[in-house]
Amino acid sequence: MLWQGPVEPILVVDADPEMRELLGELLALEGFTSVAVATLAEALRLLDRQAIAAVVAEVQLPDGSGFDLLPALRERHRRVPVVLTAAFGGREFSERARAAGAAAFVDKPFAALDLCAALRAALAASGARQGGGAGGDDGADRRGGAGGDRSAGPGPRGSGRGGGSMPA
Repeated sequence: MLWQGPVEPILVVDADPEMRELLGELLALEGFTSVAVATLAEALRLLDRQAIAAVVAEVQLPDGSGFDLLPALRERHRRVPVVLTAAFGGREFSERARAAGAAAFVDKPFAALDLCAALRAALAASGARQGGGAGGDDGADRRGGAGGDRSAGPGPRGSGRGGGSMPA
């Protein structure tokens, strides 16, 4: 079955403008639409006015933490899956993220395949509505397991797919 991204966009929350741009490009290549913001406050304002399929958020934000999104979503009675990322924290943050209700935690630098696999698994588990995803689908099954399953082989470097690592 060909992957079709969700109807609603993926919210990317990261203070680094280059990372927001790279994640937007990666998500577009993988058939997702996205919207990106730099702060927790911007993310919360956007969540109040726009439907979102999932969130990919950096843990360390200028005005708070990606962890702060989890209770904020619950307060709004929204079942939006959250994938947290960080350049530090490792197993400790992964366990903390799961305990707090995040769908997955992916260490930076991460392979594009790992992030997309975690995001797809989170969307599938949440029952997100699928629509006609834009481009980026070559028929390969990249759904993978939750939590950044690294068992899949790397794709072409520099293509935004597979084993190419995203910077921290």
